[in-house]
Amino acid sequence: MFTLLLMVFLVGSVSAQTIGEDYEDDCDAQENTETSLQSEGNSEECQNISMALDTTAYPKIGLGDERCYYRFFSCSTNFYRAQKWCRHYHGNLSSIHNINTNNFIEHFVSRVNRHVRFIWIGVRRNGWTCPLRNVDGSRLDFTNWAWGNPKNFLHRCTALNIRNGKWYSFHCCARLPYICTIRY
Repeated sequence: MFTLLLMVFLVGSVSAQTIGEDYEDDCDAQENTETSLQSEGNSEECQNISMALDTTAYPKIGLGDERCYYRFFSCSTNFYRAQKWCRHYHGNLSSIHNINTNNFIEHFVSRVNRHVRFIWIGVRRNGWTCPLRNVDGSRLDFTNWAWGNPKNFLHRCTALNIRNGKWYSFHCCARLPYICTIRY
Protein backbone atom coordinates (compact mmCIF):
# COMPACT_ATOMS: atom_id res chain seq x y z
CA MET A 1 0.00 0.00 0.00
CA PHE A 2 2.81 2.40 0.91
CA THR A 3 4.51 1.69 -2.45
CA LEU A 4 1.29 2.48 -4.31
CA LEU A 5 0.86 5.76 -2.44
CA LEU A 6 4.47 6.67 -3.09
CA MET A 7 4.01 5.99 -6.83
CA VAL A 8 0.85 8.14 -6.95
CA PHE A 9 2.67 10.94 -5.15
CA LEU A 10 5.68 10.77 -7.49
CA VAL A 11 3.55 10.63 -10.64
CA GLY A 12 1.47 13.53 -9.38
CA SER A 13 4.61 15.54 -8.62
CA VAL A 14 6.05 14.91 -12.06
CA SER A 15 2.76 15.83 -13.76
CA ALA A 16 2.43 19.07 -11.83
CA GLN A 17 6.06 19.89 -12.51
CA THR A 18 5.67 19.27 -16.25
CA ILE A 19 2.61 21.49 -16.55
CA GLY A 20 3.55 24.42 -14.35
CA GLU A 21 7.33 24.39 -14.21
CA ASP A 22 9.42 27.36 -15.18
CA TYR A 23 12.16 25.51 -17.04
CA GLU A 24 14.99 27.83 -16.07
CA ASP A 25 16.49 25.16 -13.79
CA ASP A 26 16.78 22.87 -16.81
CA CYS A 27 18.79 25.55 -18.59
CA ASP A 28 21.18 25.88 -15.66
CA ALA A 29 21.68 22.12 -15.55
CA GLN A 30 22.41 21.98 -19.29
CA GLU A 31 24.94 24.80 -19.08
CA ASN A 32 26.67 23.14 -16.10
CA THR A 33 27.49 26.55 -14.69
CA GLU A 34 26.42 28.49 -11.65
CA THR A 35 25.76 31.90 -13.19
CA SER A 36 23.30 34.26 -11.60
CA LEU A 37 21.07 36.96 -12.98
CA GLN A 38 23.64 39.51 -11.82
CA SER A 39 26.44 37.99 -13.89
CA GLU A 40 24.69 36.70 -17.01
CA GLY A 41 22.96 39.09 -19.34
CA ASN A 42 23.84 42.01 -17.10
CA SER A 43 23.16 45.29 -18.82
CA GLU A 44 26.48 46.59 -17.47
CA GLU A 45 28.40 43.86 -19.30
CA CYS A 46 26.78 43.97 -22.73
CA GLN A 47 25.78 46.49 -25.32
CA ASN A 48 22.24 47.71 -24.75
CA ILE A 49 20.60 50.35 -26.86
CA SER A 50 17.26 52.01 -26.28
CA MET A 51 15.01 53.69 -28.78
CA ALA A 52 12.08 55.75 -27.56
CA LEU A 53 8.92 55.27 -29.55
CA ASP A 54 6.31 57.99 -29.55
CA THR A 55 3.12 56.45 -30.94
CA THR A 56 2.10 59.79 -32.41
CA ALA A 57 5.22 59.63 -34.58
CA TYR A 58 4.78 55.90 -35.27
CA PRO A 59 1.00 55.40 -35.27
CA LYS A 60 1.11 52.08 -37.15
CA ILE A 61 3.13 50.29 -34.47
CA GLY A 62 -0.10 49.56 -32.64
CA LEU A 63 0.50 50.33 -28.99
CA GLY A 64 -2.60 52.47 -28.67
CA ASP A 65 -2.22 55.56 -26.52
CA GLU A 66 0.74 54.15 -24.63
CA ARG A 67 4.28 55.35 -25.08
CA CYS A 68 7.14 52.91 -24.90
CA TYR A 69 10.69 52.32 -25.80
CA TYR A 70 12.52 49.26 -27.02
CA ARG A 71 15.70 48.17 -25.32
CA PHE A 72 17.94 45.77 -27.24
CA PHE A 73 20.56 43.68 -25.41
CA SER A 74 23.35 42.19 -27.50
CA CYS A 75 24.48 39.71 -24.83
CA SER A 76 23.20 36.19 -25.27
CA THR A 77 21.18 34.48 -22.57
CA ASN A 78 18.34 31.99 -22.29
CA PHE A 79 14.71 33.02 -22.68
CA TYR A 80 13.95 33.01 -18.94
CA ARG A 81 16.87 35.22 -17.97
CA ALA A 82 16.08 37.57 -20.85
CA GLN A 83 12.52 37.96 -19.52
CA LYS A 84 13.89 38.52 -15.99
CA TRP A 85 16.10 41.33 -17.27
CA CYS A 86 13.17 42.90 -19.12
CA ARG A 87 11.13 42.74 -15.90
CA HIS A 88 14.08 44.32 -14.07
CA TYR A 89 13.54 47.35 -16.33
CA HIS A 90 9.75 47.18 -15.74
CA GLY A 91 9.02 45.71 -19.14
CA ASN A 92 8.72 42.38 -20.94
CA LEU A 93 10.26 40.63 -23.88
CA SER A 94 8.66 42.38 -26.84
CA SER A 95 5.24 41.26 -28.02
CA ILE A 96 4.58 41.93 -31.68
CA HIS A 97 1.00 42.73 -32.71
CA ASN A 98 1.36 43.61 -36.39
CA ILE A 99 3.73 43.57 -39.36
CA ASN A 100 4.71 47.20 -38.79
CA THR A 101 6.04 46.44 -35.31
CA ASN A 102 7.74 43.30 -36.64
CA ASN A 103 9.50 45.35 -39.33
CA PHE A 104 10.37 48.15 -36.90
CA ILE A 105 12.11 45.75 -34.48
CA GLU A 106 13.82 43.91 -37.33
CA HIS A 107 15.27 47.14 -38.76
CA PHE A 108 16.10 48.68 -35.37
CA VAL A 109 18.20 45.68 -34.31
CA SER A 110 19.86 45.24 -37.71
CA ARG A 111 20.92 48.92 -37.65
CA VAL A 112 22.49 48.76 -34.18
CA ASN A 113 24.13 45.34 -34.53
CA ARG A 114 24.49 43.84 -37.98
CA HIS A 115 26.05 40.62 -36.62
CA VAL A 116 22.92 39.48 -34.78
CA ARG A 117 20.79 36.88 -36.54
CA PHE A 118 18.14 35.87 -33.97
CA ILE A 119 16.71 37.64 -30.92
CA TRP A 120 14.24 36.50 -28.27
CA ILE A 121 10.76 37.99 -28.49
CA GLY A 122 7.97 37.56 -25.96
CA VAL A 123 6.10 34.51 -27.30
CA ARG A 124 6.22 31.23 -25.38
CA ARG A 125 4.36 27.96 -24.89
CA ASN A 126 4.07 27.07 -21.17
CA GLY A 127 3.59 23.32 -21.61
CA TRP A 128 3.59 20.60 -24.20
CA THR A 129 -0.05 21.04 -25.14
CA CYS A 130 -0.53 24.68 -24.13
CA PRO A 131 -1.09 27.35 -26.75
CA LEU A 132 1.54 29.94 -27.52
CA ARG A 133 1.11 33.19 -25.56
CA ASN A 134 2.69 36.59 -25.18
CA VAL A 135 4.64 36.82 -21.93
CA ASP A 136 3.14 40.26 -21.20
CA GLY A 137 -0.37 38.77 -21.08
CA SER A 138 -1.58 40.50 -24.24
CA ARG A 139 -3.47 38.57 -26.90
CA LEU A 140 -1.36 36.75 -29.50
CA ASP A 141 -3.11 38.41 -32.43
CA PHE A 142 -0.26 38.37 -34.96
CA THR A 143 2.36 35.81 -35.97
CA ASN A 144 4.99 35.73 -38.70
CA TRP A 145 6.18 32.12 -38.57
CA ALA A 146 8.80 30.80 -40.96
CA TRP A 147 7.84 27.73 -42.93
CA GLY A 148 7.79 24.63 -40.69
CA ASN A 149 7.37 26.64 -37.48
CA PRO A 150 6.32 26.59 -34.74
CA LYS A 151 8.08 23.32 -34.07
CA ASN A 152 7.32 20.56 -31.60
CA PHE A 153 6.91 20.80 -27.85
CA LEU A 154 10.67 20.89 -27.21
CA HIS A 155 10.87 24.29 -28.88
CA ARG A 156 8.60 26.42 -26.68
CA CYS A 157 10.12 29.88 -27.08
CA THR A 158 10.21 32.23 -30.05
CA ALA A 159 12.97 34.14 -31.78
CA LEU A 160 12.77 36.75 -34.52
CA ASN A 161 15.20 36.32 -37.41
CA ILE A 162 16.62 39.79 -38.00
CA ARG A 163 17.59 38.96 -41.59
CA ASN A 164 14.13 37.96 -42.85
CA GLY A 165 11.64 39.08 -40.17
CA LYS A 166 10.29 35.55 -39.70
CA TRP A 167 9.64 33.84 -36.36
CA TYR A 168 11.31 30.57 -35.37
CA SER A 169 10.66 28.31 -32.41
CA PHE A 170 13.72 27.57 -30.29
CA HIS A 171 14.49 25.58 -27.19
CA CYS A 172 14.15 28.10 -24.35
CA CYS A 173 17.66 27.32 -23.08
CA ALA A 174 19.28 28.54 -26.30
CA ARG A 175 21.36 31.65 -25.71
CA LEU A 176 20.31 34.63 -27.84
CA PRO A 177 20.31 38.42 -27.64
CA TYR A 178 16.91 39.91 -26.79
CA ILE A 179 14.66 42.94 -27.01
CA CYS A 180 12.37 44.37 -24.34
CA THR A 181 9.39 46.67 -24.61
CA ILE A 182 9.23 49.11 -21.74
CA ARG A 183 6.16 51.31 -21.36
CA TYR A 184 6.27 54.67 -19.63
